[in-house]
Amino acid sequence: MGPAFWNGLAVAVSIAHVAWIAAVLVLPYWALDRPRLQALQLAMLAIVLVFEIAIGGCPLTDLENALRARADPSATYGGGFIAHQFSRLGVALPRGAVGGATAAWLLLWAAVYRKRRGRPRRGGLA
Repeated sequence: MGPAFWNGLAVAVSIAHVAWIAAVLVLPYWALDRPRLQALQLAMLAIVLVFEIAIGGCPLTDLENALRARADPSATYGGGFIAHQFSRLGVALPRGAVGGATAAWLLLWAAVYRKRRGRPRRGGLA
């Protein structure tokens, strides 16, 4: 299998990474009156925190870099996925910024969901 194959897999992992991040950021708004979605979103954030604390990053980043290395070793990057994307914009994230932001987002939405518990559902799509 050639470099294009491995690069294609790396891009697929990168897309999965973006989808995960988008879900974590957008899901809370859909979950306001849906306890199952609330649990899913909080679990997704908790998983990110566990990986940040336990291994210092996301396994998707490791997988993406391993696939990129198979295609072209110079295409890999250090640090996490989010830090890498910000660095492409010329912004350097301090160490622990992603974990700290994730913890704050988790605590914020856990508090919002707790406060809304027991309120009647809003109208709209279920």
